[in-house]
Amino acid sequence: MDVDMISKVPDHVIHHIISLLPTVDAVRMSLLSKRWRTMWYSPALEFSDDSIGTVRFYDFVEQCLKNLKTDMHQHRETKSGITSFKLEMSMAYRGHSLQVDRWLSFLATQPHLEELDLNLVEYFCEGYYYVLPWIVLNLASLTSLNLEQVTLEACSSINLPSLKSLSLRNVEIEDEELHKYSSLKLLDICGDWEIIVVEATNLESLTFFGFYTSSYDLDSCKKIKNLSFHDRYPHYHDKYMTLIISELPLLETLALYGSSIVEIRNQNLKFLVFEKEYDWDYESRGEEVITIDAPNLVSFKYRTAYYTLDRISINSPNLLVADISLHNHKNTFSLDWYVVMIDFLHRLTALRV
Repeated sequence: MDVDMISKVPDHVIHHIISLLPTVDAVRMSLLSKRWRTMWYSPALEFSDDSIGTVRFYDFVEQCLKNLKTDMHQHRETKSGITSFKLEMSMAYRGHSLQVDRWLSFLATQPHLEELDLNLVEYFCEGYYYVLPWIVLNLASLTSLNLEQVTLEACSSINLPSLKSLSLRNVEIEDEELHKYSSLKLLDICGDWEIIVVEATNLESLTFFGFYTSSYDLDSCKKIKNLSFHDRYPHYHDKYMTLIISELPLLETLALYGSSIVEIRNQNLKFLVFEKEYDWDYESRGEEVITIDAPNLVSFKYRTAYYTLDRISINSPNLLVADISLHNHKNTFSLDWYVVMIDFLHRLTALRV
């Protein structure tokens, strides 16, 4: 006789198994049995219209949160609430803003919400970003906040006392200022902001991706250990960047992508990544002399796509690893190119790499 082993599995085991699935699959699986109808719930929810389809997406999320709210009300003693919420919409419409407001307002009632990830792409509303409700930006329990293509109208109204990780990707900020977050450890920002002011006294890791930024204010961030700049518009504020790097007493890892900075000085720096992509203005400037004064540097990664090489003066007697890639985009090599390359490699060899 066939034995129905699944029916004998305890509820908490089934709930755990279903909770490991993506939210949309967990909901689908819960429909296979009346007994499983309320077991799709997981404290970590993830909704993406890529996996559901734009037409049915809003109704799906609406119904899921409505059922979850009812279920949590009926089982107050056993339901701990939502701890993580991710919402990704590749086709968001201005007309659905009220629905999204309602979803986020429900999240604001969750006392244990720690992670919030919102990516709201507005393909059909050019120039319009979803305005994040202020109530979401005042969650005392939130430790990680990832935002992409939304608007923060007034940073001064933000109160996130437990925030440790913040990612802002193409986010419109009214005053372009990131205010005082004493708990913030990690900051990842991407955008075309002219001025960036960061007042996070305990910040340890900062990643910036963008163009045209004319001023950085990191004077309050003396605990930064990891600093990364991607595709920064070259040639404008290299001396200022050199000063910032030299004044970070705990800096250990520095990554520069697309930068034209020619002077790097830091006594505690251990890991350096320097990648210079080709820009058309380089030919008129000619080769540059790059000075690296980092006596505690142990690892150096260098990439260049220019047809001529920069001359690098390096003071790093403790260097152990050098990863060098010299790519000539024109596939033409002059005698001067080889001379500079040999000189560059000779300097590294002299450091016993």
